[in-house]
Amino acid sequence: MRALLALCLVLPQVAHAEVGGNWMGGGRNSLLYGYAQPVPASGCFPSTNAVLTLDASDLTTLYTDIAGTTNVTTDGDPVGMWKDKNGNGFDLTAQADDTTRPTYHTSGGLHWVTFDGTNDILKRGAYLGLASAAHTIAVALRHDAAAQGSVITEKNVADPEVEYRPMRNFGSDFNDIQAWLRIDTGSYLLNNVQIADEGFPTTTDVSVIITNSTTSIQAHVDGAAQAAQGFSAFSLTNPDTFGLGGNWRTSASDLYAGRISYVKIYSDVKTGGDLTTIDTCLKATQGR
Repeated sequence: MRALLALCLVLPQVAHAEVGGNWMGGGRNSLLYGYAQPVPASGCFPSTNAVLTLDASDLTTLYTDIAGTTNVTTDGDPVGMWKDKNGNGFDLTAQADDTTRPTYHTSGGLHWVTFDGTNDILKRGAYLGLASAAHTIAVALRHDAAAQGSVITEKNVADPEVEYRPMRNFGSDFNDIQAWLRIDTGSYLLNNVQIADEGFPTTTDVSVIITNSTTSIQAHVDGAAQAAQGFSAFSLTNPDTFGLGGNWRTSASDLYAGRISYVKIYSDVKTGGDLTTIDTCLKATQGR
């Protein structure tokens, strides 16, 4: 009896072994509990050169209104503001406190924000300068509809020629990942260039990481590196708007339909072990 009692006390501790300050909880299917044991994202990702962090599991960063006065608390609440956890104040807001807000959802301990592909977008009248500087974009998402749309974009209000869409779903089945970069002259350096075949499988959780050195762009899908695509060195007037879930200039377009659980952007090109860690952390936010 004593041995049985001791085993009952020890097993939960084994199943919830802490790795790097995060409760791994046995992955997607816990043998003890039979449901997803999500990993808190805080402290999991590499922190060096991080410039934007959006975490759907942290309700202190989600607000129902664009003024950021009322926190999201319940599944189905609208998201009017998503605050940057990185401390840089790069907070994103919806167009208005109306149906253009995406929706917060939670189930089984997992959390995500859903964009409807019709009018939902989160935006900011400022930019991170992604188009003209080396960077890494990491997103945990699920593409939910057979339609094109951009996950992250930067545009220029005064010059419609300038735009950067590094993570756009397209192709005959809308499951491929394409990149788009156009500069002041109207010239395309990346014109709907496919960087991952079937990178956005419909209704399937996926980890997508995009690295851009300013002369080469490469996608990593669920940890698998895709073929890099080179392009010419360039100069341009930087974009001055940022969109999540679509393209934002003075109005919304190229809208994305699906879930976003986590976003991390870095001001350098991550490689090797950092990419592996980022992929693992993104999957963990989806209970994988």
